[in-house]
Order: sequence, then C-alpha cells, then structure tokens
Amino acid sequence: MTIAATLRNRDWKTAGILPRGLLAGAAWGLTMGLGLPLLNFANCGVICLSDVAFTTAVSVIAGIAVIGPLAAFRQEPFTRRFAPVID
Repeated sequence: MTIAATLRNRDWKTAGILPRGLLAGAAWGLTMGLGLPLLNFANCGVICLSDVAFTTAVSVIAGIAVIGPLAAFRQEPFTRRFAPVID
C-alpha cells in the first residue's frame, strides 16, 4: 500500500527532460570545445585539428554529463515557489 501511494503521489517530471539536458550540454560543450582551440590559435598562430577534435569531443561529453542534468532538472526559485498567489 505504501509503495502504491508513493508512486501515485510522486512528482513526475515532464517528457522534455532528456532533450533539454542533451541540448544544453551539447551546446555548452560545443562552445567550450571550439572556443578553447580558438584561444590557442590566437596565442600560437597555428591550429591543430586533432587538438580541436579531442577538445570538442571531451567538452561535449563533459557538458552532457555536468551541464545537462542542471538544465534538465531545473527547479523554480524558492521564493517564487512558495510565494502567495494574489488574485
């Protein structure tokens, strides 16, 4: 009985969690993965394609793993969630 009540009253998340997390993580990873080699190009004047590929791949994976869950499971601010409703 307790398990059924818990499952019934659980706060289910919306269907857009996975795409939102993947998109936010990939966008952050692409930005970092392409921005860091551009800084290296500005300093050295040479760009290495293997460095760009490796940095971008690692940044996208890290972005999906770290930034993705932050974007996917975002919460409303504490003050707005419990603020009184004025009609």
